[in-house]
Amino acid sequence: MRFRSTGNLGDVVATLESGSYTDRLSKRRWSLPEMDAAAAALAGWFGERYDQGDRIGILGLNGADFMQTYLGVMRAGLVAVPINHKLPGETVAYILADSQCRAVFHHREFQSLLPSELSAFAFEDNAFSEARKGEAAASVHPDKGVVAEILYTSGSTGRPKGVPLDHHGQLWALELFLDAIGDVPQKTIIVAPTYHMNGLFFTTVALAKGWHTWSMPRFEARVFLSLVDEERISMLSGIPTMFAMMSRERDLIETLDLTSVTSVAIGSAPLTDALVETVQFIFPNAAVTNSYGTTESGPAMFGPHPDGLSRPVTAIGYPYPGVELRLEDGGPDWGRLLTRTPATLSNYLNLPEVTAKKITDGWYDTGDIVRRDSEGFYHFVGRADD
Repeated sequence: MRFRSTGNLGDVVATLESGSYTDRLSKRRWSLPEMDAAAAALAGWFGERYDQGDRIGILGLNGADFMQTYLGVMRAGLVAVPINHKLPGETVAYILADSQCRAVFHHREFQSLLPSELSAFAFEDNAFSEARKGEAAASVHPDKGVVAEILYTSGSTGRPKGVPLDHHGQLWALELFLDAIGDVPQKTIIVAPTYHMNGLFFTTVALAKGWHTWSMPRFEARVFLSLVDEERISMLSGIPTMFAMMSRERDLIETLDLTSVTSVAIGSAPLTDALVETVQFIFPNAAVTNSYGTTESGPAMFGPHPDGLSRPVTAIGYPYPGVELRLEDGGPDWGRLLTRTPATLSNYLNLPEVTAKKITDGWYDTGDIVRRDSEGFYHFVGRADD
């Protein structure tokens, strides 16, 4: 059964009867109906203890604990705040205070990062295990504009900035992306951290499609390659550094059958011809695509050409329907990219001056320089402030 939107981003697995989620951290495999049941039980637990709109921090490694909490929080009408566990304790404390989190759920190894006065629950505790076996609750159906999650940008300078994102906009982006990639069953690995838009959105796509998914808590090149071979993985998503690290494992690659991979999407950094050659050396049957998105503007901006034209391998794609774009401070076909979509943030959290600088009449200034070719495909050039 295909994903059907209920208006709540937490319901991405609520209508699926097939597919699985294998948690390499706990070494447990969950069917998607089991993931749904756990998220519904957690929603009931949250709903009994917190008010709608309360913020709940999530500080953990990739896996079922993280994703079920993320889904359950949103189903209960609360706001999920995923937090980068690689940040120092001072920055974690700032994010929790800035977002006004009522509580935080975490893996025990990150407990030292948390301020002592905040209510905290470890995933390893029996209380959490019991909570996800409890009585299921129906999902809240939020009005348009109600915030589902607050993601924090990594920020090259200064403190991370909170980006509130609403249910309506994120579901709009998800459905756009799901329609574009078709209904071919896939097996995939999630290793990009789910505290970041890249890994979080790709996990949401995999769940909504009912794919068989393997979640890795950390990237280890040899483990990753062996898993592709053992499970006959067909689709991968990652960043350039991952594939560069894999390419160094030539002795292992020569012993594995990696021909099952037919699609590789690379994001978070520019794609070069040399990188494409590297990926195709590792995965000889893979078609490589360049993906683009920002936390602020949403995960679905560019995709295939509506006329079926072949996409240049290093292009970030052709704008999806409903994606408004402008190019400024350049020429007719190049410049700084501004965008406006239902998924675009309306404001930065508690930062009115930054909001005024970056957002005007719903248009978000990405700060990225792009060019548009004669067929309408866009290509990433660099950052305006480089």
